Amino acid sequence: QQQPQQQQQQQQQLQLAQLAQHTQQLQQASAAASLEAEEPASRHGYVPGGEVSIGEHRFRCLSVLGRGSYSEVWRAEALDIAASDGSKGQSPVEVALKEVLCGSQSELQQAIFEVQVLLALEQSVPGKDIEVLRVPRCITYKVDPCSAGGWKVRTAMTVVPGESLDLFLRRPSPFGTGSMTTMLRRSCALVAKLILDVVPMLKLLEPIAWHRDVNSHNILVHFPSEEGRADGVKGVDVADAMFWLIDFGLAVDSQSWVTDRGKWRTEYIGGDSRYWPPSSWIMHLLGPEGFAGRQDLCEQYQRRLDIHGLGITALELLCTQLLSAQRSAAGGDEFPAASAFDALLEAWRRYRDDVWQWWSAVYQVFSSGGDVGPLQAQLVEDRLVERLLELLENIRLSIERCITNLVAVEGPCLPSRLLCVIKAMLDERSRMSLAEIVAMMRNEPQDPGVSPETTAVDARCPRVQPPATTDPASQSPAAPSPSAASVSAASPSAPSLSASPSSMASPSSMTLATSVASLQARAALGRPDGS
Repeated sequence: QQQPQQQQQQQQQLQLAQLAQHTQQLQQASAAASLEAEEPASRHGYVPGGEVSIGEHRFRCLSVLGRGSYSEVWRAEALDIAASDGSKGQSPVEVALKEVLCGSQSELQQAIFEVQVLLALEQSVPGKDIEVLRVPRCITYKVDPCSAGGWKVRTAMTVVPGESLDLFLRRPSPFGTGSMTTMLRRSCALVAKLILDVVPMLKLLEPIAWHRDVNSHNILVHFPSEEGRADGVKGVDVADAMFWLIDFGLAVDSQSWVTDRGKWRTEYIGGDSRYWPPSSWIMHLLGPEGFAGRQDLCEQYQRRLDIHGLGITALELLCTQLLSAQRSAAGGDEFPAASAFDALLEAWRRYRDDVWQWWSAVYQVFSSGGDVGPLQAQLVEDRLVERLLELLENIRLSIERCITNLVAVEGPCLPSRLLCVIKAMLDERSRMSLAEIVAMMRNEPQDPGVSPETTAVDARCPRVQPPATTDPASQSPAAPSPSAASVSAASPSAPSLSASPSSMASPSSMTLATSVASLQARAALGRPDGS
């Protein structure tokens, strides 16, 4: 029994390595150039203007959104789905078509797990609140065997609005000019909105899976006010900002991942290393044995990868906006805590320069198909983990100075409270939960038994009213429906399977260990250990 399990683990490790490599290639290709030019022939079978059937629906392909070694995402329009206003056939509904080529059972299981997660997230939210989900929604999916062996998994998803946060950060701030005090408040309000939109999604996801790839590439930002304001004033409104979490291709089952014998010990590491916590680098360079005597870091790798990734993304957004504000500030007032924020921006620069350099070295080896072993040995010799811990400690100390100065000058305020949250998200010793982060940022009462960090923040920065938003995770989830059948995969000789959320296929020769129904039940009931 152990030998097949070991073989499966090895297959999953190889598959995750391929996924991580292709995800990085896709991100760089998307950032380097637009894909609006003429598209080359697709080995996935999609061509501009071509029609494809997935499940019960037909779609017309428009253009490539992203392309990698094993997957492709196209923008398309649905030919038989009514628009939201009911005008079927008059306003084509745009969708995203994703196709993943799978050469092994483990790759197939990973591709379908992404579908399962999207369906489970949607089914765990009451129907009346479905529009507040900040993730794509699965419309339909299909699994086909390939003539050359393996399978292809096709999924039609809703197109979420906006652009990647990574691209947003590369262009000038859309908020115009103003004093540094004004720009600080705008930047903090924007970062608070990021946390208030994404953390509830991670909270809903927590009983189901860990995303493992939360970063500025996989978060989209949308400003509805950019599409036209009634007053004719150019620019955007921070309060209108909407953030979306996308790309669950590296997600892992959160229940089988944790504990001493969990899959965290054997699954290949995933995600963008620029957003890795120190624990991910330990796993990459030293394996699970590297956590000996480092319980906090081991706990971080098991349970807080997404929290750290979002914390770095929040800090990146804040510092990038403040750096832009420094260059364009109109003056007019004395910026409170100016020297403290200068130190924070310098700490961020040092972090960014060193971590981006380490990422580049690893990426070059993987993209060229080289042996990563010598580079890993060099990075261990260079004390990468210790240096990263020092960089993060310097950031937290700089944040602490900013908080102290802000409270002294302005008293309890949203910026100081936000900085307390970001500081906790970047601390491997922190036990501040997703639920506490949501309650803290939304000015809601905390449950008994909160973490020491939350108690300290409440004592230091009494609650202030944050931007209004809706937290679907705080609503009572819909009860699991016994009619929701598990998603299943085709065996090499089986006919293709297809399904939509309203009509799921029955299990075939291989039923995945985790069904949509069981994932939905987890989201409704919470974690088995009661946390």
